[in-house]
Amino acid sequence: MRAALRPDRSIDPAKIARVERGDLARSVVATGKIQPRAKIEVKSKASGIVQKILVDYGEFVRQGQVLLELDKEDLQARLREAKATLQAAEAAEEAAQAAYERNKVEAEGPDLPFLKSNMDRARKLQTEGLISKSLLETRRKPTRWRSTSRWRPCATWR
Repeated sequence: MRAALRPDRSIDPAKIARVERGDLARSVVATGKIQPRAKIEVKSKASGIVQKILVDYGEFVRQGQVLLELDKEDLQARLREAKATLQAAEAAEEAAQAAYERNKVEAEGPDLPFLKSNMDRARKLQTEGLISKSLLETRRKPTRWRSTSRWRPCATWR
């Protein structure tokens, strides 16, 4: 009866293997959430169509590293448009400057000889007694001129 109560210590030959040195592979199946060490939001200063992606998903990157290239056609078109707008503004500035210079010359020059001759004629007529002194004084007023291109009292012709 003793033999019947004893456990059987014999090993099944299918479960026996030779001892070898090697790596053990162990897999664990679990549910849960995987969290990154650090989460960084990447924003672009320029918008456009992505032409080439230079990094892979999950790859480590350094500060300042180029991550992708945008399609340059849209950006170059905007640059050409901005240059054309600048050239148009510069041309408008030159035209305004030329108009200013022309107006300045017209205001200072062409009427002055006419006014001077008109005043000389009025003086001659007054000395001959053909016009009164008060009329001479009224003719003297338009000859008062300043270079600011506006009529203001300045100097009179004598």
